Amino acid sequence: MEWNIVKNKPSSARHQMKEDLDLLCSSEERFREACPSLRIHQFLPGQCTHGHFVRPSNDHHLIRKGQSAYHLHTPRPTGGGIVCHDGMFTFSVLMFRQGDSIHERYKKVHGSIAALLRHEFALEATLHPPGSVPLSSASKHPPQDPCYCMESIAPWDVVVGERKVAGGGQRRWGNRVLYQGVISLNSLSFSSSLPGCSAFGGLDENARSENRDVFSHLWCNPKSLERIHASTYDVGCSSERFTKVIEKKWGLFW
Repeated sequence: MEWNIVKNKPSSARHQMKEDLDLLCSSEERFREACPSLRIHQFLPGQCTHGHFVRPSNDHHLIRKGQSAYHLHTPRPTGGGIVCHDGMFTFSVLMFRQGDSIHERYKKVHGSIAALLRHEFALEATLHPPGSVPLSSASKHPPQDPCYCMESIAPWDVVVGERKVAGGGQRRWGNRVLYQGVISLNSLSFSSSLPGCSAFGGLDENARSENRDVFSHLWCNPKSLERIHASTYDVGCSSERFTKVIEKKWGLFW
């Protein structure tokens, strides 16, 4: 399948959410010309969005992450929780519905992301199956707030161990589908100064084997990741680097 890959210029979340919705509801001719398309969003700093069905409380209108404050005022046309887009790779997929169900589409999109993360980053990325024990219940570190997208794990989300690394929401318009998703860049790689990191920043098999206890603790403890990020290691993958991988490899894993 040949994809139209569009990299948006940096702009506000409100502007880019409106563009996605306008494309979904556009004329048949314009939508056919655009599909299937992968739209890579680039936000101005400090942008926060929430899903169409989330009604943020007063506590959520001003979100504090570390020393930064985000004013939450931009709804997405799709579902899902609250997302602070700094440190996230944000994208959307526009496609025609092929008679598949919403769950089948989640499996397709998230399965492609998981395959890319396994192949390009050597991460043991899998999909969280429906009916299984919620990871937030099984983990020693339950989510701080289920309204936040990355702190609540839904069926078919992409996980590594007990940590959610990618998720998204959908909206249908007749036979058209808009999917909007995020991938946590801070979850994708570790600094090359950490033993066993590959040239691209992923974890190789020997490193996972020899440092299993260390990495298990890191994946399950977001506060540990934050402390390391602030002190010794460059945790995460840059948006520019990940964008290049997506542009080159997306169609191979679909």
